[in-house]
Amino acid sequence: MGKQFYLGKLKLYWIRLLVIGALLLLGEVLALRMNSQFAQSVKQGLMSRAHTGNTGYTFWSSLTSTVHVFTTNMVLLLIMLCLALIPLRHLYLIALYPMITETFLVALALYPLRLINIVGTFVLLAPHAIFEFTAFLIGIMIANEINKRAIKWRKKIDTNVHLSLLFKDFVKYVIPILAFAAIVEGFFTSWITHTFFLK
Repeated sequence: MGKQFYLGKLKLYWIRLLVIGALLLLGEVLALRMNSQFAQSVKQGLMSRAHTGNTGYTFWSSLTSTVHVFTTNMVLLLIMLCLALIPLRHLYLIALYPMITETFLVALALYPLRLINIVGTFVLLAPHAIFEFTAFLIGIMIANEINKRAIKWRKKIDTNVHLSLLFKDFVKYVIPILAFAAIVEGFFTSWITHTFFLK
């Protein structure tokens, strides 16, 4: 499809993501205010998970984290691309459920429970999240195009864009951005977390 195609749509997708994220965060805050016992149990669970096996910041732990983040995100994106081949509109979005759930729980614990302030939340999450979400948004655009073609093929309508071009775009745009996001999360975010928040 080309770089201009993705850049043209990326702004609209980011706006949608921010609006949906703001609505989810508002819902989280309201849910926490109504059920503080649930909020405390989530907080304790996440904090014990963060401290379990915490050996501090090392190169190898960061490298392991980087590989884990990259492979997890790649699996989600590949599942999404496979689901896009099924000629049911937007079925591929089911693959995003684990990412949405994890993002929800992290946001649930960090800011509303005041584990860190809003600046700390931004510093901790923004560097890798910007790249990770950009990679996922481009992946969603590619899955959307694949899904449109799958529906047209089902209806016996001829299409001009071949799947191989879309998969080349995936390799050309999504994988490098996702790899960079994993490196930032594995090294930079891990260093910030261990230096400032898990003392």
